Amino acid sequence: MTNYKFSRPLTTPKYITVQGQARSGKGTLVKALVGALCDHYRIYSIDQGLKFRVFARMAIEQSLDYENLDLLESFVQDPASQAEALERLQAAPDMAKNERDEMYYAHQVGNVSGMFGKIPATHEVVVQLLKDEVRAAVGSYDIIVVDGRAMQKYGQELEDADVVDHMLAIDVVCEPLVAARRVLGIFEPVEQLDSEQLVQLIHTTEDISRRNSSDARRKRDPSVFLHEAFELDVLHMPETDAEFERMCEKVSEVGVLSIDNSFTRSIAQLTEPSVKLIRRVVELSFDKPRKPLWSAD
Repeated sequence: MTNYKFSRPLTTPKYITVQGQARSGKGTLVKALVGALCDHYRIYSIDQGLKFRVFARMAIEQSLDYENLDLLESFVQDPASQAEALERLQAAPDMAKNERDEMYYAHQVGNVSGMFGKIPATHEVVVQLLKDEVRAAVGSYDIIVVDGRAMQKYGQELEDADVVDHMLAIDVVCEPLVAARRVLGIFEPVEQLDSEQLVQLIHTTEDISRRNSSDARRKRDPSVFLHEAFELDVLHMPETDAEFERMCEKVSEVGVLSIDNSFTRSIAQLTEPSVKLIRRVVELSFDKPRKPLWSAD
């Protein structure tokens, strides 16, 4: 049962970008945020990484030789392929989780999406698809949340074009070793680990570190820490309502938030205070609208 704040969707929806390091918890944050807001706001969530997987799934269905990068480049640049990808992306949020996982998160799909990621043209296409997807959502939603690496600048471009109000850019970080511990569920001190656990922890930490390094060094849209961000200490939240309100007002003013999840807690324990703060920042942003809320009838 919904109880929306506004009788009609906003003409200029609020826009939140969430970027971050591998296994930092940004995906969990987005899901929790959507769950916390969906009863009061019409919210549309975009997983930017899903675009690569959609192209991969289409390529598999068409039995394309995914070792042939020239062929994949032609495929991703085909307007017909792009139109079909956009249709699939718009349909994905309404799919049942098990159906979506089977369709787009199977092991083979992940491997093929990695091949598309090696093609510079793919990155240009998925950015354009992002903008098309956002424009298609305008007029139907109050808030659009985008999960993807290096998304802040595209949020700014969409705001500059008066498509959205980019109210908040979020950067989630986590030390690779801590992230690896959470992935494996290994929290004991190193000296208490058996040899198999130790090898798993080392390999997973190295894999996460490589992914972060690759993201930081890529030519197109390298991942960077957001400058001038308000740094949220999720383990030491304000003790009084007045202090919490002042913190939220500051984050709303800055418009950039950094969340460090490098603590040996469950991701749920770290996410809860982040969502509480972001939800209040969202409410504050609606109290001070920059543009008319609705289009004329």
